[in-house]
Amino acid sequence: INEDLQSEIEGLSKKDYDKLINILLLGSDSKDMDNTYGGNSDAMIIVSINPKYKSIKLISIPRDTAAYIDGEKNRYKINYAFAKGKEQLALKTINKTFDLNLKEYVTINISAMYDIINELGGVELNITQDEVKWINEYVDMFYEFSGKPTKKVTRAGKVTLTGEQAAAYVKERMSGTSYKSSEHGDYGRTRRQRDVFIAMMNKIASGSLSEISANIDMILKQITTNINVGKYMTMLPEFISNKNEYLNNITSVMLPG
Repeated sequence: INEDLQSEIEGLSKKDYDKLINILLLGSDSKDMDNTYGGNSDAMIIVSINPKYKSIKLISIPRDTAAYIDGEKNRYKINYAFAKGKEQLALKTINKTFDLNLKEYVTINISAMYDIINELGGVELNITQDEVKWINEYVDMFYEFSGKPTKKVTRAGKVTLTGEQAAAYVKERMSGTSYKSSEHGDYGRTRRQRDVFIAMMNKIASGSLSEISANIDMILKQITTNINVGKYMTMLPEFISNKNEYLNNITSVMLPG
């Protein structure tokens, strides 16, 4: 993981190094839509932004990674740290396991995710026929949560998914199991999580400055975070001015489980 995060550090001045942004994105798997902390962290993605190279790295941590968690005698799945001690213990456990120094986090639950995507007007993704099958297997549950009539995905290829459909897309881990593929299980699911995150960034970045600001305000109301929002808002004009460079320079990987 350190190689993934440090591959672009060589040659940076201290000023450039200090501008690096590393945030832990946590996605709760709580089935209680009113209690983000009622479950484990289904998604753990390190979002690393390098303003000098106009690059973004998305690094998924497998949820089944064995880790020592404070208060437990034996190693547990690393995603249990979130359920046991919220963001603080999740950060501590990930930092200890991978020798990192992450300090900032953003936490989102599944209902907030589909609400945000619906507010954005959906997200565009390229999906396989097998993924269509499994999205439609899971999507009823998320429409039941949102209280809206179920809409099934009707075709593969480049499609715009609703928030509920995107929630089913990131939740399922069955596609790819019927044939030899490295995309089944958690490998496929973490890739889909990153793909949805990228699609959300592209959708937000496609708007005007006022639309981007309004969408950021909307998102901030749906998440839990300890980031200094004012600090990052001052960086927004630079990102918008160079958004194509950033969005065309994304590395999306999953650590070995």
